Amino acid sequence: MKISYEALESKLNYVFKDKKLIELALTHSSKSSINNEKLELLGDSVVGLAVTNFLYNEFTDQDEGLLSLLKSKLVSRAFLAKVADQIDLKDFISVGKSVTNDQNENNSIVGNAFEAILGAIYLDSDFETSAETTITLIAN
Repeated sequence: MKISYEALESKLNYVFKDKKLIELALTHSSKSSINNEKLELLGDSVVGLAVTNFLYNEFTDQDEGLLSLLKSKLVSRAFLAKVADQIDLKDFISVGKSVTNDQNENNSIVGNAFEAILGAIYLDSDFETSAETTITLIAN
């Protein structure tokens, strides 16, 4: 069964050129050996650099200690899962039968998929676009 990702793309304000990337980003390891884990790794770096760049440029009068604290909160799994909840990301994640609804809604699966989506956007476009998407989603 093919899932339509148009609703998610609308919430992301990004339309994938390569639909295989969004599908991969939303495929949990319980579903397939071809899954979102590598995109999650990439997305983690995209989020970290996007947030750090934003904080550095927006809070020029703050010291490194405060910026580091803000960054750690904004890139935490719990915070990213809340951002993912705002766009109903869990409704699009493909998990295996061994994953219960409670597990699918946990911070780890949803937060990891959110990072994978941002990694996929990076691959589908460029850093500037993925960083802008990251900051827009986090700021809302």
